[in-house]
Amino acid sequence: MFIEDKEDKVFIPQTKHTITASDYNQIKNEIQNAIELAGMTPEKDVIQFPQALKTLTQQSGAEEIAKIEAAGQEQLNAVNTTGAQAVQSAQTAAGTATTKAQEAIEAAASAASYSSTASSAADNASLSAENAAQSASSAASAASQSAQSAASIEGDAEAAAASASAAAQSAQAAASSASLADIQNKITNCLTKIPQDINLVLSEGTLTLKAGSKVYVPNGPGVFDSVTLANDVSSSVIGGASWSTKCVLLYSPSDNKLKAYNVNSMYSGTSLVGTSVTFYDTTSNVVQRYDGGSLTISGLSFPIALITGDSTQITSIDQVFNGFGYIGSIPFILPGVECLRTSGRNTDGTLKSAATQISQLVIPGLIEDVSRTEIYITSTSNANSVTKTAYKYDPVGNNFINISDGAIRNLCFAFSVSRDSTGRILSLTPQNTFHAVDY
Repeated sequence: MFIEDKEDKVFIPQTKHTITASDYNQIKNEIQNAIELAGMTPEKDVIQFPQALKTLTQQSGAEEIAKIEAAGQEQLNAVNTTGAQAVQSAQTAAGTATTKAQEAIEAAASAASYSSTASSAADNASLSAENAAQSASSAASAASQSAQSAASIEGDAEAAAASASAAAQSAQAAASSASLADIQNKITNCLTKIPQDINLVLSEGTLTLKAGSKVYVPNGPGVFDSVTLANDVSSSVIGGASWSTKCVLLYSPSDNKLKAYNVNSMYSGTSLVGTSVTFYDTTSNVVQRYDGGSLTISGLSFPIALITGDSTQITSIDQVFNGFGYIGSIPFILPGVECLRTSGRNTDGTLKSAATQISQLVIPGLIEDVSRTEIYITSTSNANSVTKTAYKYDPVGNNFINISDGAIRNLCFAFSVSRDSTGRILSLTPQNTFHAVDY
């Protein structure tokens, strides 16, 4: 029950002191309010007050704990939400990379398609492969960045990044494979690679054969030395010539210099022709220069280019003998040239070719007839020259047929030459790369 208010002063038990009625009533009321707040019924004995304080303290602590737990849960929810969003972002990025990978594979496959001409088919395949690789690389970069950001919050993002990276790598591999292997059953009788061993640069009248260039030097019967330049070699004068004309360019290993002479004075054979000539002695297998009937230099390389100039400077590079060249009446094929020779058809009806890479310097046989202007490859170390009408191509069987005896041959026609009445070669034209297409 409630303790009634006092109207008179109140004695403090066990002392002689008193307190006013108003002070007493205030203290009494606050104690009773505390008891009520604690959920208890106030009674006359104020011994309830300590228990009320204890209850109120517990209630207050519980509320604070609840607040702390609520705040913590709110923060945890925010972290989980952020993590989930980041993981979703990484997964989305990984999915994008996978899609891009598939697009890259499809682009690589479409690169294998051929168009109305073999040349454009090769160009399209190269372009599709390049674009596919670029698309895959961009997808991998985007997926990797998103996944790395999420990885600090959620471990699954690392897996997403790894998946995206793997997908992009697969796409790049697929794009890179959009080359010869993908279109080999659609082309034949064509060059697939012409090595670029000779690097010539012309600047302000000075011609430079760059370091790393490779030339071939006849050095005795059956021997052709491969010489790779350690340093740049430059020249601005064409052999001291006083005329303006087209010249043949050679390299001299003995003095590490470039030599250029009138192309019209270039001969080959078993015996010297003329007095001031560049001569390839086919018996001794050596290239020499004669001036006024006297030997001035020996051990020159096979020609590396045709150039034009005058008595003061070189004015143009007209043709570089990468892959193929000629000296006098002799054509030659350099190591590293690759081609597809006709070889019938596969069981599914697609073209079948024999991939062939020239393994050594080859001088085609059967060159004594001036009408033999077409040069074909028969193996990694053999080639021949024939007339334009010696063979015909059989598109059904994908082979060449010898007109004279009907023999079937697996060939690749690599280049053609034009000759003068003596058999000297005047020009050389390589066959277009990816020349034959199966429609």
